Amino acid sequence: MSEQTSSDEICGEFYATDGSGNISLFKQDWGWRQTWKLIVTGKFGGKTYTDRLFYDPATGEGEFYTTDSSGKISVLKKYTGWPKTWELIIPGNFGGNAYTDLLFYDPTTGEAEFYTTGDNGNISLLKKYTGWRKTWHSIVPGNFGGNSYTDLLFYDPTTGEAEFYTTDGRGNLSELRRHTGWRKTWHSIIPGNFSENSYYTDLLLYDSTTGEGRFYATDGRGNLSELSRQTGWSKTWHSIIPGNFGGNPYTDLLFYDPTIGEVRICRTDGRGEISSASSHTGWRKTWELIVAGEFGGDRDTDDLIFYDQLKSRSVASDEDEIRKLFEETYASNVRAGDVDAYVAMFTEDAFWMPPESRDRRGPDEIADGFEEVFGNRSVKPELTAEEIQVIENFGYVVGMSSAMLYPEDDDSEPSEVKLRIVWLVRKEQGTWKIAREIWNSKPL
Repeated sequence: MSEQTSSDEICGEFYATDGSGNISLFKQDWGWRQTWKLIVTGKFGGKTYTDRLFYDPATGEGEFYTTDSSGKISVLKKYTGWPKTWELIIPGNFGGNAYTDLLFYDPTTGEAEFYTTGDNGNISLLKKYTGWRKTWHSIVPGNFGGNSYTDLLFYDPTTGEAEFYTTDGRGNLSELRRHTGWRKTWHSIIPGNFSENSYYTDLLLYDSTTGEGRFYATDGRGNLSELSRQTGWSKTWHSIIPGNFGGNPYTDLLFYDPTIGEVRICRTDGRGEISSASSHTGWRKTWELIVAGEFGGDRDTDDLIFYDQLKSRSVASDEDEIRKLFEETYASNVRAGDVDAYVAMFTEDAFWMPPESRDRRGPDEIADGFEEVFGNRSVKPELTAEEIQVIENFGYVVGMSSAMLYPEDDDSEPSEVKLRIVWLVRKEQGTWKIAREIWNSKPL
């Protein structure tokens, strides 16, 4: 996004999906601001791939970017002097041209502004509103009224009310239907194609307080009919992202749980039922925004932007060093049976906790423990770090090891073990070392 000028630049990561629930890193882009609050995708003047608008409330700036086939992004236009209190920016067709239009909503003043967009990130005011309710939590775009323009669902959790509106291409709104008595604890309202009626936009409503999800179909008049109720869902989903991740005609869903670092991709079936396509654990717990679009990966599926306000280049470098220590250096020292090199990886106050052997403290005891545990056999481990977290000069690793054990004093057949390993690590004079290590056996 910008020239690399600092070791603490923020990173945005682009991931491609393959239609089978797999996700792979496509490109890292450094130099992002730490204060982006919203990333809105659409067609804002670029070519083939999805463009995006970045909004920074700290400075009142908005920047439009486009993407090429390699995932490289370039600026279309930058704006200054925007209000710093926009809470929601909603994309849609509000003006009738070939580009994505935008609705900006400010809950601090109860104001809203419709803008049309044009080539190269140009925008022009379509209509401004004052006196709007200040307690709208969600504004959801979709086809709820049947005309060619984007309709809107407004949801107010303070009163349990929801209102459907149609738009007319000139920034005017007409009420389609008002609902009262809605639950006040809907965390997210997700639009998509979840029913066999593909003409109107369906909805998924997720309640994080109860771990429930409800799928509804809409009928073009603001009415809803329940498709299914889902209970027992996690209460800690931070984001639910709709997209085409599974290859069928219905909208798939990506669920992100920052409390455990898990991403789960699920398919829907047109009747409000879901099935898991894949589950990914050990992911970062600090993703702030996840945005779907077409950014240069597999053209047949959606790609994803993951934006982490805390992910700086220095943190990335630390994670790489810790991963290398775990997957390469540690494994190499065990394979070589090099006690001195093995002990050098630990801090002076290290605590070493192997299974079926007594605990050891400090380099001398760990050296004795190494001889006891590994001394009478050759060990060929393959280690994989599944989760790494860094907080300043401290961190932890959770990983797995598959190892072949070769006895050195007889002709016995080698055996295989599988281990779960947990490290606490500490950075000392610029070098990451192991402060605590514990592992145990797992079934093959």
